[in-house]
Amino acid sequence: WFFDNDDATWTELPRCATPRVWSAMAPLTDYPGKALLYGGSVSWSGQVFAVSDWPEEEVFVVDVNDKEWTRYMTAAVNNTYPERRFDHSMTYGKDGAIYMFGGKLLSNESTLNDLWMLSGDLEGTETADCDNVWFSYAHLHGLINAIAFGILLPIGFLIARYYRCKGSKVWFIIHVA
Repeated sequence: WFFDNDDATWTELPRCATPRVWSAMAPLTDYPGKALLYGGSVSWSGQVFAVSDWPEEEVFVVDVNDKEWTRYMTAAVNNTYPERRFDHSMTYGKDGAIYMFGGKLLSNESTLNDLWMLSGDLEGTETADCDNVWFSYAHLHGLINAIAFGILLPIGFLIARYYRCKGSKVWFIIHVA
């Protein structure tokens, strides 16, 4: 979501990153109006039913001027990436790099005490499509309600109304089923 201070209105941005809690963002000082998102957890939210798994090298950059997200796949020295985490801290340095400290592992929630640096140029970084798939409990609730009240309830009503025969209990068994 994007809040416009001049109009005092909220605008929903196109979805790209999977829903998550306890992620961290830091501004990209070399790119005005852009911020980087990394990490987070979906298991603690209690609202997300299923999501696409995201790789360790994946970061998201939001551009508040263009109101859009971009998914980047980073490259690492010696192919070593920070482990997937949540509840970590991120900030930017005067050198233009992003620094990430600590957090908890997604796999077992153990506390981390490590420092990572992300530096580079956005123009030379591989981008990927925003193809994350997620399904929330609210979506599941709406789907089940549509089936129950839009299909099953009218069928039960029609069976009770038009197939009821005097002296026969078959209509009732079908209606209840």
